[in-house]
Amino acid sequence: MNILAFEAHPDDVELYCAGTLAKYARQGDRPYIAVICSGDSAAVGATPDESARIREQSSREAAALIGAEIHHLRYPDHRIPTDDTIKNQLVEIMRLCRAELIITHDPNDCYTDHKRTSALVSECISMARHANIETQSPPIAQQPYLFYMDTVGGLNFDPHYYVDITSVFDVKRKMLACHSSLVERTSGFPWGDLTEMMDYTARFRGMQAGVRYAEAFRFPREWTWQITKNPLP
Repeated sequence: MNILAFEAHPDDVELYCAGTLAKYARQGDRPYIAVICSGDSAAVGATPDESARIREQSSREAAALIGAEIHHLRYPDHRIPTDDTIKNQLVEIMRLCRAELIITHDPNDCYTDHKRTSALVSECISMARHANIETQSPPIAQQPYLFYMDTVGGLNFDPHYYVDITSVFDVKRKMLACHSSLVERTSGFPWGDLTEMMDYTARFRGMQAGVRYAEAFRFPREWTWQITKNPLP
């Protein structure tokens, strides 16, 4: 199965669904990652261009750890458009990857970039099937599964499914460690740095699911999105 994760920023996948992607990769499925924003606002002591370059390289290094093909759209942080150009880009990525299952941000997440990515991906999934919407790659034959990954801090998120990532948690941590510039930026936060936040979230979701570490997901409660089996690993 081809798994495609859309994230707003470099490191979102690592925080909330990298363990699941790693499990898919281990069982022979093909993981893909698409990054909407460049991360130009985040690196410590760097210009926007330098930050974008650092963040893209970090995300490439992280994706390589699980053999994931990665696509960067390079929109500035906080400035994701909603026009036909970006919709066609998302549709093309879905088609190019022949996506069968898509993971993205929950529409109730806290950042505007996360909310906008979620809305765009949800809209473009149905577009990717229609032949009259032309992009370079042919339409996909069947609508992919859609799952929302956890929110920042787990707020406003009621999971439908959990994935036990205990066996691949070391891989998830190594993937996040590739983003050293961002971990450094959060080192002085009251709740700890990004690594600690990831650990807390995975342990909390693991406790809920009765395992050591877990990632949480839900799917849209809307017509055409319902499922009769759980395709998560």
